[in-house]
Amino acid sequence: MVDGELRAGPLLMYGANGELRDIRIRDWEVIQCVYMAVRDANWNTIPFLIEEEEAIIRENSFDIRFTARHHENEIDFHWRATIYGNTNGMVSFAMFGEALADFEANRIGFCVLHPIRECAGKPCVIEHIDGTSERSEFPDRISPFQPFVNVRSISYGLKDGSVVKVSMGGDIFETEDQRNWTDASFKTYAPPLAIPSPHRIAKGTNIHQTVTISLDDARKKRGWHARTPTSDIVSISPVLSGGFPLPAIGLEYVTPPVPLSDKERGQLRALHPARLRCDLLLEPSDSVEQLQNAGRQCESLECPLELALAFGDHWRHDLDRLEEVLQSNRTPICLMAIYRSDFHAIADDTILRVRSLMERFAPEALLLSGTNAYFAELNRNRPHAEQLDGVCYSVNPQVHVFDDRSLMETLEIQGETVRSARCFCGNKPIFVTPVTLKPRFNPNATREETLPAPGELPFQVDARQCALFGAAWTAGSLKYLAESGTSGITYYQTIGWRGVMEYEGRKSPPELFPSIPGAVFPLYHILADFCEMRGGRIVPMTSDRPDCVIAMQIELHQIRRFILVNITSNPQEARFPIRASYAFIKTLDAMTVNKASMEPECWRAEMGDKMDVQEDEIVLRMQPYAVTRVDCPKEDDDG
Repeated sequence: MVDGELRAGPLLMYGANGELRDIRIRDWEVIQCVYMAVRDANWNTIPFLIEEEEAIIRENSFDIRFTARHHENEIDFHWRATIYGNTNGMVSFAMFGEALADFEANRIGFCVLHPIRECAGKPCVIEHIDGTSERSEFPDRISPFQPFVNVRSISYGLKDGSVVKVSMGGDIFETEDQRNWTDASFKTYAPPLAIPSPHRIAKGTNIHQTVTISLDDARKKRGWHARTPTSDIVSISPVLSGGFPLPAIGLEYVTPPVPLSDKERGQLRALHPARLRCDLLLEPSDSVEQLQNAGRQCESLECPLELALAFGDHWRHDLDRLEEVLQSNRTPICLMAIYRSDFHAIADDTILRVRSLMERFAPEALLLSGTNAYFAELNRNRPHAEQLDGVCYSVNPQVHVFDDRSLMETLEIQGETVRSARCFCGNKPIFVTPVTLKPRFNPNATREETLPAPGELPFQVDARQCALFGAAWTAGSLKYLAESGTSGITYYQTIGWRGVMEYEGRKSPPELFPSIPGAVFPLYHILADFCEMRGGRIVPMTSDRPDCVIAMQIELHQIRRFILVNITSNPQEARFPIRASYAFIKTLDAMTVNKASMEPECWRAEMGDKMDVQEDEIVLRMQPYAVTRVDCPKEDDDG
């Protein structure tokens, strides 16, 4: 499909890879994305190749036609698309598809993403497939279940008072709250989840669906085109009230192929992790040995243990096994998180039995429960928080989206998961553990996952882990989770492709994972800058362009630390107020990343460039995915 800007009267959008993205009128996002998806029996997204294409692009309208094919393992699905946009602000996307083989799939159909900022908590009108209509609203806090079902169309207002209407045809559609997986959207899709899945698709099956976007009174605004955001300097401002104690940051244990070297242990110890997470299966006979190995690494890193335990169907046996494991343990445990392997809420009697064991073997530890999977599982299977010391769940940004921009859009939603969890856990501590860049496993799999082909990374690994992108994403994650009041966060494995640094003795294929043996990843320094301020307080900061530059402010004793993040692939300028006579500024970007990665001790010892502050503000010019640290004395705050 033609990649680039498209206009349909007052609507501006971008065509890319067979999708329509970022559909706007002026600076207001109308629709985040419209795309066609094929999901296999394990809910994996099957990519497609565009085979033929014809496009007529005019100044205020367009007509695009192409054919596409999803072909992977047993799945073979072919479809042709017609996408039409006219000068009145109407856009139509039609799909005519055919199965070229027999296969099983969980979804074949259109997905429409409604933006969170424009829709959450806002009124809408739902037209159902029986022709009836009802007034409703998009959920404010994250809805565990589908807020709208049997949908034919959804209409909602824009800031100027006009109304957008999204109509669907060819199947039964429904809407889910994708914030459950930290996506920044509500998704309207077909077919509905109430239909048993995966579905058996017979060869020759035809599927036809349509999505139509229209604006009321669009003719009067024919000349009122959408416009792209201006390139003005991003303005950062502190929030005058609020703030939370800084959450303690942990790391995830991984069994190294060889013992860690003195250098590797020293670099990990320099992060001062608050704890080390060890996931333990109670069934295998090597669980005691795994716990002991994790304990030895805790000792070398001078931190306690975070123990994560999954209970299966035979919970009495698991409890007996847990007692054996705890009897053998010699490492202080600060957190014990218990889950059910089927993601249902853990039973009260199991909680009480575990609590009894903890009183004997880990009396200082906090008992947590929730889910080892996504916030969706916690939201739909809420534990009895009154029986616990806190709740927990994991986060990763790549359940539904995979491109750089979409991953950055998930950051703000991470904080929303914490605020939504407060609705059912009250003031209990909330721990987000672990946070990873890709899923650690597929909780929705109905069959064994296919192994990666030669020349492919394991599905848990993302090459952006060792890039500046990973550092910027991590900084954003820290900001939003800390500003929402989470009590603790566990990030990444200690070492390796999913960690904070590369092994000294491993050279990865640069075309797959461009790390340097023995180097730390850029995100290592983000965690270090944050952990240095342990015991401090985070003060929320806002941005007038949170899709470009975000910032956080941390106060500890007589130090105030600002961390500004360019979350885009373009240079940005940012202005923020600072009441101090001077500040030290240090930037992690393309110019400095090699030294920071290869000489982390020297990099960490540098305070940065001293700058005299003029007129109580600083203006920064930031390269793509740059992270800038600004330190100033707190005692100068009142001049």
